[in-house]
Amino acid sequence: MPKSKNDKKKTHFALHTKSGRQYNSPHIDKAAQLMQRISADPARHLFQDILDARYQKGRKKSVRDIFEAACEIAATADVTADCPVFFSSTDENRQKAEQYIYENPQADVIHTTPGGWFLERLELFNPEVSPLDYALAMMPWYIAALRFAAESPGNASIAFIDNSLPISTFRMIEIPALMNNQNQQTLNGHPKAQYSYLFSDDFENWIKEIEIAVSAHDLLNSKLPLTQTFQSRASKAVQIDQELKYNLLDFAVKTYVRPLMNAHTPSTP
Repeated sequence: MPKSKNDKKKTHFALHTKSGRQYNSPHIDKAAQLMQRISADPARHLFQDILDARYQKGRKKSVRDIFEAACEIAATADVTADCPVFFSSTDENRQKAEQYIYENPQADVIHTTPGGWFLERLELFNPEVSPLDYALAMMPWYIAALRFAAESPGNASIAFIDNSLPISTFRMIEIPALMNNQNQQTLNGHPKAQYSYLFSDDFENWIKEIEIAVSAHDLLNSKLPLTQTFQSRASKAVQIDQELKYNLLDFAVKTYVRPLMNAHTPSTP
């Protein structure tokens, strides 16, 4: 006997693009609310300008222009949630997070905030439409993720993090920022301090490496786990001039990442 529509698992709101999974809001009312937030967000003009240039002849934007605009979107667009929901490292964790926000309208993953909505639809990891390589494409997401964890106003958060990796965004960025968010008191129903063992220094070490580097040569010789991950994926992505890449990473660290980390993350316990 065929299953009724009500019997089907409610994960149909997730769409796919070449850059990965895109998230639609699971409830009609919530979707309308998200669209209102997007339409009123000051970062919308930056997002629209990139899309307009992408599809209009004679308006192609440079690697620098796209990267700087994406970082500004990540640093200025609304990425807050009443109940932030995190997931890490595995498709199963991502599916659980999707299901949770479907069943709990007050909850959001970063992709169902205006900032995440903008970044996802820029398809920064899609080489057919974006000139950024993997490391550059990750930087706006790191900025947005830091703010998502640090600035969300609710008092509780949820995380699906089984088998999370030390170089995952959750362990490198979100859990440290979450610990310093005075609004957020619990994680998965427990005092958030219980999760401090998940801290990873990989992101902090990568940022320090960029800060002390004098050229791309220094980064090319890096043995840090995060840098090695980026380098292992370089051959599968867009090829970027190394000096340009270093200059852009250095710009992002000085302009956005280090100020946010100083403001929002405590020392590793």
